[in-house]
Amino acid sequence: MSRRKYCTKDFIEAIPNSGGIISTIAKRVQCNWSTADHWIKTKPTVAKAYADECESVGDLAESVVFRNIQLASKQQKDGESADTADAKWYLSRIRREKYATRTETDHTTDGKPIAITFTGNVSPDEL
Repeated sequence: MSRRKYCTKDFIEAIPNSGGIISTIAKRVQCNWSTADHWIKTKPTVAKAYADECESVGDLAESVVFRNIQLASKQQKDGESADTADAKWYLSRIRREKYATRTETDHTTDGKPIAITFTGNVSPDEL
């Protein structure tokens, strides 16, 4: 059985509106996942098209979050109950330097104490 020969054009044409999902690209090209992944990782023009698609999906997701934040703000102004989950997510991820709460740990196996660093808005007194 002979193997199908693929070309860069096959993958570049399969990428738009794939959401950056490699399985979708592979299905469109009629190859297996690892073949599509290989082309994305090794062919600069395919990698660029893939990166552009992933960036586009990220922009779309951000626009949905932004619209939901605007809607929640309008609902609050109108005295309605508002879902603030997107706003909280946005602040914890996108504005994390100001609003996120996280802990970082560094440990070793040589019997030394674990070093804990608190960053964000949490102080050791609040624990």
